[in-house]
Amino acid sequence: MLSGDILGAALAILAALFLGSRIIVIRKATVEGNSSHAVMSSIWISVLFFLPAALFLHYPNFQITWTSLVSFVIAGLVGFSLGLAFYYEGTRKVGASRAVPITRGNMIVASVLAVIFLGEGVTGGHILGIVLLVLGVGLVNYEMEAGGGSNTLQSSRDLLFPIAAMLCFGLLAFFSKVGLGQGTPVTVGLSVSFVSALMGAGGMFMIRGKSPLAPFHTDQKYMYVAAAVFYSLSNICYYSALAVSRIVVTVPLRSISPLFVLALSYVFLRDLEDLTRLLVLGSVLVVSGAVMVGLFM
Repeated sequence: MLSGDILGAALAILAALFLGSRIIVIRKATVEGNSSHAVMSSIWISVLFFLPAALFLHYPNFQITWTSLVSFVIAGLVGFSLGLAFYYEGTRKVGASRAVPITRGNMIVASVLAVIFLGEGVTGGHILGIVLLVLGVGLVNYEMEAGGGSNTLQSSRDLLFPIAAMLCFGLLAFFSKVGLGQGTPVTVGLSVSFVSALMGAGGMFMIRGKSPLAPFHTDQKYMYVAAAVFYSLSNICYYSALAVSRIVVTVPLRSISPLFVLALSYVFLRDLEDLTRLLVLGSVLVVSGAVMVGLFM
């Protein structure tokens, strides 16, 4: 178990690093690019990875029930389609170093839904973690409204994008948990979710008279693909960590991605983002809260 936990910890930290790297690339790409193109390319790359993996690993027994099918479809439409759209647009408007800590509040949403609808218990550790998350997210919001992010924040309404992403990602986590609870394999569930997201986002592109392949014909196409690859690598590392180690090891360590975002923003986004003391403190509180919630899952 010890060797498995060490490997799981290393993979979880890599997953957090890839998550942080992804959003830094997205921030760069959307300076002149379109956030909807970033969403579409991320979904495409994820489908191209997880669908063949699911077919290879589990054909012909996919272990899908009606409950898991509906759950993963909702997760894909709400989380990977709407959620990513709000997340990437929020990153473009308020900056990576601010959008990421706010969206980590998704663990609050997922925890509340799990308690209400799945009958999961609440411990003192959960409550402390949620309090820290709320304080951290609130501090980041205050820092933005006080003018700390003057280079990127155009209006307080821009806050609605990362907050909406937080809600969508909370629903994503909840419905994914419901689907996986039916015994459906991870790669199968992710395939259903990403195919659903592809249909939803692709449908919106076509309604607007655009091709779903449009992101791959833009000047930012290489950055979009790089961000999508980072996202897929993060998922690979995270679920591999879950396979070899315990949840209480992997989930908290994956939650440190906002710290990687802060460090990477300082190195690569100095011309785009202002890193203030309040922002750093808020991010540390968010990570601490996420770790606490993860430890007591």
